[in-house]
Amino acid sequence: LVRRYQIPSHYAMELIAGMQMDVRKERYWTVDELSLYAYRVAGTVGLMMSHLMGVSDAAALGNAADLGIAMQFTNIARDVVEDARNRRVYLPLNWLDEAGIPETQVDDPRYRAKLAQVTALLLDEADRYYRSGFAGLKYLPLRCAFAVAVAGRVYGEIGKRVRARGLHAWDTRTVVPTWKKLWLVVVGAGDVLTTIPHRIAHPFRAAALQTVWRHT
Repeated sequence: LVRRYQIPSHYAMELIAGMQMDVRKERYWTVDELSLYAYRVAGTVGLMMSHLMGVSDAAALGNAADLGIAMQFTNIARDVVEDARNRRVYLPLNWLDEAGIPETQVDDPRYRAKLAQVTALLLDEADRYYRSGFAGLKYLPLRCAFAVAVAGRVYGEIGKRVRARGLHAWDTRTVVPTWKKLWLVVVGAGDVLTTIPHRIAHPFRAAALQTVWRHT
């Protein structure tokens, strides 16, 4: 697959670097430091998928990486208490410090209301990355754009539900019910329809990307 679709080895090496960060149980002082981790473990997946989808416009690469980051931020928000119990803390330490939550007590129920506030900040960041990710749908082949749009909408809905549940977000795992997923399929189709004018003006043609996107 790497040879056939000319996937840069840089992305695989960055993904491995992200796994190493997990093995070392690294902590992140700022959201910018966290975004590097999220890029490595999830943004790189979007970049490699861009090659598999035949994307030819290098402008799509930033959008692909951003959608991966958004999804990873959502995962962190949903699993923050479970992760803390496993001695993994991904939330920016400066946010925890400002909220008065000790790094070693993120899972303590006494801090649950403050934790909800900090998590909401991360979900705000995720929303910004989702907007960038969805802006790149116009560069994808139609069927791929539909699949990516639906996946993005479902993940975005998880974040919305975590935010809405507030301090009770981690009493049980936050999930999206089947009826809502079906509705998000329709919403995702609508997202793709908005790309039609761009597709008419710039018909999709699969080609090998030469640009290697790098996180800065």
